[in-house]
Amino acid sequence: MAKNQKSYIPEFKQQIVDLHCKAGKGVTELSNEYGIPKGTVSTWIKNLAPAITTCLLYTSDAADDSLRVD
Repeated sequence: MAKNQKSYIPEFKQQIVDLHCKAGKGVTELSNEYGIPKGTVSTWIKNLAPAITTCLLYTSDAADDSLRVD
């Protein structure tokens, strides 16, 4: 691990994934709100989401925008 690389406890990672899956928060929103790189959030979702059928994987802003209802 790099000297300045931040590490996160598993419970925090799961909390972020739950906010994405259960509360419908997008990757960009979570990244901005918690100061976590978007790539990191996406990786956590891919690795920790319960199943693709119960949690849509949003990996870009375009995916977020395409699912919004105005």
